[in-house]
Amino acid sequence: MIKLIAYCSFANHNSTETVPSDLAGILLQSRRFNQRHSITGFLSYRSGQYLGVIEGHPEVIDPLYDRLKADTRHRDMQLLIDDSSLQERLFSHWTLETAADSKNQTAVQSFFEVYQTPINALGYKLRQRLEVFAPGSPKPEKVQPKSHARQDAFEFHLDALPLHVQEFDCLPQRMQIMALLMRGWLSIEQLVKLSAMEREFIEQTLEHSLLKSNLKKRPAEALEVDNTTVSDKNTNNITRTRRSKLQAFFARFF
Repeated sequence: MIKLIAYCSFANHNSTETVPSDLAGILLQSRRFNQRHSITGFLSYRSGQYLGVIEGHPEVIDPLYDRLKADTRHRDMQLLIDDSSLQERLFSHWTLETAADSKNQTAVQSFFEVYQTPINALGYKLRQRLEVFAPGSPKPEKVQPKSHARQDAFEFHLDALPLHVQEFDCLPQRMQIMALLMRGWLSIEQLVKLSAMEREFIEQTLEHSLLKSNLKKRPAEALEVDNTTVSDKNTNNITRTRRSKLQAFFARFF
């Protein structure tokens, strides 16, 4: 049975160095040790990072990996693959090589092809680090938070009516939104529930330049639940009452 371990790490060297000064010593020491213990694999260096693969008998690979973790010539070593199920070696014809060697580039590509599934299952930051070793592979997708999720992190309150209310295009729906916001702090989700309006319309209203001058915003985590949302039954009654009062108020301006 053959065991394979793959890892990546950052080189401990001066950032102004194109290639680590101790890379030659690493390769020379590795070749001697690997030939003596029948260890195969590769070492690739790119942009301040190492990608290493070692394979051989488990009783040799495990102590070697522990030695590599303690080596002060690199840092932030991360285990990528720990495979003890190999029936034969993947890299049986050579030992460690530099990244500039054509055989090593082929070996790196073979490694990514064989272990594509577990590599894709790694965390985003690790996959991002590996991009430098496999420039032809697709970049990992980073899930961006939706705008709705960002908006829901806040609640809003209207301190006063717009100064030039006649210019605000005061539709009855916007009157209702302003009435709710003048009463207290509410999230967009709460406004949707209380007003039964489309979320997009509420967001557009909150972005109106005349309204934003008096609109306050603060993180939702710091707020307590408004008791107007205790039950859906009471919500509809509250909304209808406020809408009637607000419509009567705005009638004075038109």
